[in-house]
Amino acid sequence: MNPAVAHYDRNAEHLAARYDSLRFEAVHGSLLPFLPTPPARVLDIGSGSGRDAIAFAEKGFSVTAIEPAADMLRLARISAGDLEIEWIDDRLPTLGSLAGRDGSFAFILCSAVLMHLSKPDLPRAFATMRSLLAPRGVLGLTVRDAWADDAPNLFHGHSTEILVAAAAQAGLTTVLSVLDDDHLERPGLIWRTIAFARDRNR
Repeated sequence: MNPAVAHYDRNAEHLAARYDSLRFEAVHGSLLPFLPTPPARVLDIGSGSGRDAIAFAEKGFSVTAIEPAADMLRLARISAGDLEIEWIDDRLPTLGSLAGRDGSFAFILCSAVLMHLSKPDLPRAFATMRSLLAPRGVLGLTVRDAWADDAPNLFHGHSTEILVAAAAQAGLTTVLSVLDDDHLERPGLIWRTIAFARDRNR
């Protein structure tokens, strides 16, 4: 099993409670202006506890949520209750289960995922996400660097420049890049929120 997936499975209950202590709007406030009008189709990659997928569904979006950790996915389904969310077990860089859905999603959220991918996997991951975006779609992502209390060998440090370059190679144009303090108030931890629009020339 992938080490990151195994980590989230082992710690699913604790991590889900931590994620769910934060509101979607508080965590992703800088991305809110890029959300399409419901009931547009939205993809949540690395949905974890389901907090963000649930928030999208409650706003009236048609939601597909991707999560490779079985226990996290189980908890997310429980939290979602009767909300209509398509839950899928898959992970970047390929998302093979979404083959044939090119151009399907008006907005893609990839939150706290890419730091678990190695640098060589980034171009393929961005190419996958770009292919799934609708012509005027937006990809929003959040990343952070490793922190002192993190489990070893789970995180890869990707600078904004590395992420922007990999996205541009895939045909994505940067439309937002901001820094945010950690909403769980872990000292010295900074998050980067970056949004990309699909290049209309590709």
